[in-house]
Amino acid sequence: MSNSEEAKILQHVLVTRCAQLPHCDPQEVLVPAASDTTTCNTSSSGQKCGTKTASCKFTSNPDISNPAASKLETLPKRVTPQLHSGPSNDSPPPTSLTRSGPIHHGTDTNADSTPGAIHISGVFGELEERQSVRSSTSESEAEDEDVSMSSNGCFHEAVITTAVPVVDPEVTRAEMEAQLRHSMETEIRQTIMEEAVRADAVAICSGDEDGFFSRKIKGYWKIGLLVLILIGIVVGLCLGFMLIRRSQLSIKANSDQTTAIAISRPTLELVRERGYIRCMVNPAFLGFTERGPTGLLQGLNVDHCRALSVAVFGNPDQYELVETENRDYLEKLQDGSVDVVAQQLVMRMGTDVYDPTVGTGFTYSIPYFFTGFAFVGRSAMVKCADRLDSYSRECRALRICVVSNTANENTLQNLLPGGMIVPCSSGKELTQKFVAGECNVIGAQASAATEERFRKAGYEGDFEVGKHLFSFDAVALISRNNDVDWANTIDLVLHTFFVAEAHNITQANAADMRTLFRGNHHNNTTADVMVDVVSQFGNYGDLYMKHLESVVPRRGLNLVYTKYDTSGLLYSLDFHDFDHIGPGPIPLGTIDSILTRGHLICGIYPRPGFAEASPTQTNSWSGLDVELCSALAAAMFAGNASAVVFVDLVATNADGIAVQDENVILRTGTVDVVAGSRVSLKGIVGDGSPGFVFGPPYFVDTESMSQYAFMTRADDCQWTSFVYWVTTAIIHAEKSSITQVEFHRMPITLLFGEILKLCFQDAISAVGNYGEIYNRTLEATSPRSGGNLLNQQEGSSYGPQHFAIPIY
Repeated sequence: MSNSEEAKILQHVLVTRCAQLPHCDPQEVLVPAASDTTTCNTSSSGQKCGTKTASCKFTSNPDISNPAASKLETLPKRVTPQLHSGPSNDSPPPTSLTRSGPIHHGTDTNADSTPGAIHISGVFGELEERQSVRSSTSESEAEDEDVSMSSNGCFHEAVITTAVPVVDPEVTRAEMEAQLRHSMETEIRQTIMEEAVRADAVAICSGDEDGFFSRKIKGYWKIGLLVLILIGIVVGLCLGFMLIRRSQLSIKANSDQTTAIAISRPTLELVRERGYIRCMVNPAFLGFTERGPTGLLQGLNVDHCRALSVAVFGNPDQYELVETENRDYLEKLQDGSVDVVAQQLVMRMGTDVYDPTVGTGFTYSIPYFFTGFAFVGRSAMVKCADRLDSYSRECRALRICVVSNTANENTLQNLLPGGMIVPCSSGKELTQKFVAGECNVIGAQASAATEERFRKAGYEGDFEVGKHLFSFDAVALISRNNDVDWANTIDLVLHTFFVAEAHNITQANAADMRTLFRGNHHNNTTADVMVDVVSQFGNYGDLYMKHLESVVPRRGLNLVYTKYDTSGLLYSLDFHDFDHIGPGPIPLGTIDSILTRGHLICGIYPRPGFAEASPTQTNSWSGLDVELCSALAAAMFAGNASAVVFVDLVATNADGIAVQDENVILRTGTVDVVAGSRVSLKGIVGDGSPGFVFGPPYFVDTESMSQYAFMTRADDCQWTSFVYWVTTAIIHAEKSSITQVEFHRMPITLLFGEILKLCFQDAISAVGNYGEIYNRTLEATSPRSGGNLLNQQEGSSYGPQHFAIPIY
């Protein structure tokens, strides 16, 4: 067969191959005269290689006498695995046409042994198609590979290498053509489009026919361009991020500055300027805050907000309720989003002294509701929980749901093993899990875990409320620290309800509140507020009957104490939050000043049994008030109860005129604290001047219905809290049967810093618990009874705990 016939056959093969490729025009496939290279100009302007116009050449295997030109489609570049490579140009001519089936990754393999390989033979010998993809790990191998022309005028590493034809007379041309056509149709369709056409392009431009330098330069140019683009993107992103971050910081700084300016002003001033009070409530508690039949919120806490509106504006409608079931109420309060938190929240030492989530403490009002941790749920399991029995056979199925990260969880963990505790993220989830049977007992505040609540949620089983309270908790309103007038306004409203009930004053005779001022009209504003509040809402008993009686029947702790009651009034709140770490004494604050000075200065009223001066020693005193002052000193000075100086508040001069006044010397800082001060509404709200803060009452005169307590200035919340909780610790020690010799049983707290972490232990080690102090000082002359006893549970109930303080 002549060369021209062979060329025709080869042209037919190439045209067939072209027909299998998209965008390949068979008319453009030419068969030039036998030569090694063919120069092409595909357009009048030439092909572009990079950014330059150049004439390009088809380069064929030098061993092939009649190479054919093929225009291959260039598809988008993609990363492909390295394929089996054929022989190099230096190798003998290939003897078979081989196409591997599956693509192989990694090390090259022999194509002939690859499953799915196709072998095509004919009269012209064997035609091998070899495709190779340039490997980044072997640049020298890539330089030796053959290239073919692509449709963009540059050469690909996808190479078609043809062999010198060999005539086989036993095979007819028709058989050969059919064999080749079948091979090309199947082979090109399956593999050429996936491998050869998508191979990376490497150009050989005129002036560098070998392609070595062109490929190297083009590769480096691409890499350099890519690097520059990446650098530009990174720099742009960084600059953009910096600008956005600066904008965010600027906005945040402006917001923080605005908030700081806002809350640095007195809340009472801001509220009056705004025209209404923002009050945060939680609608999840029946009786306290719930949605009524009309869709509006109602309950005891809602009426507290309305009463504050009356106190500030004279009408009950200038308020806004901010609903939340989340735990961000302290954050919202601190940033000024709300003015007061009126939820069913128990008093916690951590929230009072220092809450690490917001970096400050808060001010609690007087308690308006007393409750405690109790078990409720299925009767049989509640009985087990009530006796703290998780071991008996009938109690081993006990499972108790409790809301995580709450005072209730702390109490439960101290009572029973954790294996039976089912944590819940919220009160809503707690209810759902109980109804679904995931637990059979609820551990919660007795006032919140009501049967009605679970019946409304779909619970249909038996239900019982436990007979014991395992904690003693007080519910109060919360406001920001160092906001004296606003805190006093809140306390005035709450005291008004208790005072009105104690004197049988209701809406009908609200004007009688003025008679309690004993004809003193110098503080008409306070009297007006109290009259207006009672005329709108009645007294505490009226409010309780309206909102809570059907949910939590009134008894025990939530009754108002009278002179006819014989139960005790001393109570110790559970501390909670011992794990909070406070900042330590505030620089230049009262605690810091006392520690720097080296002793406490305590004002006292000389009274038998309370503060009696030694006839032989200077500044030597004894009595209940004296020992409590000594306990404060010991708490601050590592158990040194003598680090205290006493100031006589009733000393007179030669003319019989008192030389000291508790209000003056306390306000001016002459003394740090006054012991044995009589608690009164005047002392709290002031009389034309800022009021003071009273700690927990530690003595009750039931004849005059007066309570006595430590009194501190209202401008140092850390010191006020320290006095409050040390006093509470002394009562707590008696409640927990911790005596002076067992002081180490008292809890350790870091709320006041590392230096004062043993303050409770130091106080008890110095003076003992309240019962021990009373026995040493008053028992002989005034046997302990009535209100000076601990308010302890008798049967299933405590005695009354609310107390109506006198106006003066």
